[in-house]
Amino acid sequence: MKTNILNHRAIMFVSVFFLLFSLLLPLRANAMGAKEGTFDIVNNGSDSIDVTVLATNDSEINEETEWQEYGRYDVKDKVTISNTYDEPGIYTYKVYQNHKNADLKYDDTVYYVQMCVVVDGEELQVTVAPFIEGEFLKPAEICFNNTPKTEPTKPTEPTKPTEPDRRESGTKVLGLERSMVTPIVAGAIAVVLIIAGAVLIHKVKLKDQEKGKKEEKEVEDEEITQ
Repeated sequence: MKTNILNHRAIMFVSVFFLLFSLLLPLRANAMGAKEGTFDIVNNGSDSIDVTVLATNDSEINEETEWQEYGRYDVKDKVTISNTYDEPGIYTYKVYQNHKNADLKYDDTVYYVQMCVVVDGEELQVTVAPFIEGEFLKPAEICFNNTPKTEPTKPTEPTKPTEPDRRESGTKVLGLERSMVTPIVAGAIAVVLIIAGAVLIHKVKLKDQEKGKKEEKEVEDEEITQ
């Protein structure tokens, strides 16, 4: 019986100790003063982007995590998100883009940022730890890279070769351009005609000479007969 009473007193003592510790720790942190934690959101695109930041005090992130909207920001180049913490704990932020421009291909990366606030000696310390769910390596910065959408290039149809006009120059006959063949043929015909004419004239002259000789012989024969 005496042992049970001692055990009960020990449990009560430990419970009271942890209760006092949990009450005094925030008071000690408040006495140390608040500490600011910040992180940057960077836009690497040419157009401004619409970014939503959600917040939760849950240390573990899962599908059942309840998020509250912390802010919505129009980021042209860079925006710094800051908050002041006066109690130790883990404060988590979720950062993502909202699509508003149909001409952009959006970077759909969802970033998480954990602010780890701890008591270090006589003051609070804040450690910023960004990460991407499912990735082992931590990102160097919270950065969005949007690019303009480009329409797929239509394949160009091959150009059909132009068939040469048979009537025009460019077609070769016996190794010569057609434009050169016509005057050559015409010249050849003219030469043939000239030669044929000369032969015909020569034949006519020979026939006339034979006829003249025949007539002279007949005249001589008649004279001899008389």
